[in-house]
Amino acid sequence: KRARSHPLLLLGQARLLARNNEPQQAMRMLLDVLKKRPDVIEAHAELGLLLVDDADERLLQQWHKSLPAETDRHPDTWMVRGLWAQQRGDARQAIRCFWEAARIDPNHPGAHYQLSINLAAVGDDVLATQFQNRAELLSELQNLMDDLNGDPRSVPSMRRTAEVCESLGRLWEARAWRHVLVAVDKTNPRAADDELRLKNLLTIDMPFVRRRDNVAANIDLSYYPLPTFNTLKPLESQHQHAACRARFLDVAADAKLVFQYYNDREPEDEGRYMHEW
Repeated sequence: KRARSHPLLLLGQARLLARNNEPQQAMRMLLDVLKKRPDVIEAHAELGLLLVDDADERLLQQWHKSLPAETDRHPDTWMVRGLWAQQRGDARQAIRCFWEAARIDPNHPGAHYQLSINLAAVGDDVLATQFQNRAELLSELQNLMDDLNGDPRSVPSMRRTAEVCESLGRLWEARAWRHVLVAVDKTNPRAADDELRLKNLLTIDMPFVRRRDNVAANIDLSYYPLPTFNTLKPLESQHQHAACRARFLDVAADAKLVFQYYNDREPEDEGRYMHEW
């Protein structure tokens, strides 16, 4: 019973609830985690992502004010700030936040994808393309991991995984995949040569992502402004109210619509959708 109530276990359960489109239950569980362990930075970040998706201005303000300073080390804290700025149409502030997220985690698909969108919005198409290319490779790598989870012996998936890891500058992983391929890829006479080539590139001080392939680390976007959350006005005050009230009626029976909704993805769907990055 004590194990089931452990904060880190609850954090994992909250993530599952969020993925299964049950955000309110996930929020309640995360708040329970933070009540017991306010030092769990991951829980603060997860809660922020749910709140920004819900676009609740009041709760977002409360969330941001309660953040410990340590949460600035988490990429998703910056993702929340960037998405918040993006919702308000401020691409420049969003760029700064997404860049901070990508600097912390050069393998964050969402940060790189959002940077490509917002940089294009301000006219920097060249830099936007660099971030877009990395985002696409990171997304492909995640799909390959899903493929290998379903078929761990797929040699074509292993080959492509090694190639993508190398393209991303993740040479330690690329070498590890090449090492596996030496044993399983009997049809490739160059498998051993590929592993040796990567082994010779590695040094004891080689970072997890090679510097030259780390787009966010090679540019300085600190001249873009940070959002000032305590001065933001509520979203509704920035728009004129409609002259009429919307009203929804349930006319499913009249339209002869009879169905039951199941809160889950199609089992045959492969990969991830863009909004799941």
